[in-house]
Amino acid sequence: MSVRNLETLRKQSIDDASRVRWVLRNITDHEVIDSAIHLAGNVRWFHCGSDLDPPFDLIVSAFEGCFDSTGELYPGMTGRAYFSGRAILKISVGARLQSHERASKYTMFQMIPFPPLGRPLMFPPGSFAGPSVTNPRLAPGLTWNVLSP
Repeated sequence: MSVRNLETLRKQSIDDASRVRWVLRNITDHEVIDSAIHLAGNVRWFHCGSDLDPPFDLIVSAFEGCFDSTGELYPGMTGRAYFSGRAILKISVGARLQSHERASKYTMFQMIPFPPLGRPLMFPPGSFAGPSVTNPRLAPGLTWNVLSP
């Protein structure tokens, strides 16, 4: 890859980060928010010399809003839950790779609601979460979706 292409990618990443931050802080249209959350999972937040902090708190809030108080996914919220969860994971891991300071600022384990004990957080087959998989050694006859990057 040439230096010119790397510079173009760096500028595009910074532009995308700025757009995502602006949309999540200023727009209330649900479809636009979902698109911004989807893009947030693709932005390289801590690369290319960008000093823009991701709108992590807003993405976590969007993720938490997908579930009721018992941890059940609200109908129609599968896509938002998947893409906001993916963005949370990518931001958290990217921050951890940069520094301890950033890692502590973008931790996902204290924020993600989990369903009651004994009930895994699973997406229904055919959802955005990925292909269905059956593993007879782990749970005979059980089908679940794999979260894929």
